Amino acid sequence: MKLLRIASLTVALIFVGGGLAQATPRVVRSAPPFVAGFYSEQGTAKGVAFIEFFVSGNGKEILGGHKSGGSCDASSALVAEGVQGTAGITFFFPQSIPISPSGAFSGTETVTMTPYETQSTVGGSGTITISGHFIKGKIVSYRTNAVVGTFNAPSICATTTPKRLVMQWDINDL
Repeated sequence: MKLLRIASLTVALIFVGGGLAQATPRVVRSAPPFVAGFYSEQGTAKGVAFIEFFVSGNGKEILGGHKSGGSCDASSALVAEGVQGTAGITFFFPQSIPISPSGAFSGTETVTMTPYETQSTVGGSGTITISGHFIKGKIVSYRTNAVVGTFNAPSICATTTPKRLVMQWDINDL
């Protein structure tokens, strides 16, 4: 019986140790220029706007086009125009947003959404405002908050959409 317990414990430690070795996050220093790559909301945190973006290879801008954007429930104004209120909408930043040498960024842009992006028979448009800054210091992928800021899009997103940004660096989507 004692031998069975020791064997079971050994097998369990091998699995746990193997899993830890594979899931070890990478540590990166995010001093300017900031770390390039993909940033997204922190896990499943509540009260955080669902925004994702890619930072350019030189760390000087958040890439626009279909590289960076977000999603939310449609605003009452879009629902009145025929956008479904029960399905989420997707939007993309039309232009790149510069990142200052200190790590700050901000932008106000007009976005246009296709019927596919609104999941409706009609498209939509509106204004988004995003601002924030990159946190200096050691960043551990998936664990350390790398970006904090605010997001606002009352003409596009429902009033229940969170305004707070808290993002982590995702090394799997570089």
